[in-house]
Amino acid sequence: MALENGRIVLNALDSPIENISAEMIVGGDEVRVDRMTAEAFGGALEFSGRAYELRTQPMLELKGAVKELPLGRLVKNINPNAPQLAGHLTLLLEGRAQGLAWESISKTLNGRARILIRDGVILNYNILREIIEKISVIPGAAEALRARFPQSYVMRMQDRSTLLKPVDLSANISEGIFHFDPLQIETDFVLLNGAGNIGLDRRIGARANVIMNQEIS
Repeated sequence: MALENGRIVLNALDSPIENISAEMIVGGDEVRVDRMTAEAFGGALEFSGRAYELRTQPMLELKGAVKELPLGRLVKNINPNAPQLAGHLTLLLEGRAQGLAWESISKTLNGRARILIRDGVILNYNILREIIEKISVIPGAAEALRARFPQSYVMRMQDRSTLLKPVDLSANISEGIFHFDPLQIETDFVLLNGAGNIGLDRRIGARANVIMNQEIS
């Protein structure tokens, strides 16, 4: 069975899923999708997988990718001045879950993933300025660090946002939680190195060490 130029509108999504093309085989209590492509939120989707044991306890296996998804369209912040991650996201995913409803999938998904972000920007958040403010509780520390700043870094202190170097993270997925270890986010002047968790229920936890560029450390 084939589907061409399909379109899905869901109340939970701000944008429809369009240009859906799929090649499916339906038999007994199993549905297999050999290949499905679609467009959503300005990005491209490509998946394959199968759902089986549909009459008893449905199971889902999938492998696919979300490519060049603009984060600004995916994550919208009510407060325009609040920190927000922007850029283009590519997600490579392989996993297995129980059930067909999101509530079940989000709690039982296991597998692995890779996340890449290009043109990344943390809007409305200057990491360098925040670091200086944090260490200012130590008498003289902030002044000593500023004294080592090249002129370009002094100018960066005035930036409203923070540009990121390309992000490439791998994760193990357990019960709907993405585990990143290591978790590394890098700018021109600082490396955040640690570990973290992101749940499909939107809960986030992380710990990181801050490693300053040798020019200023």
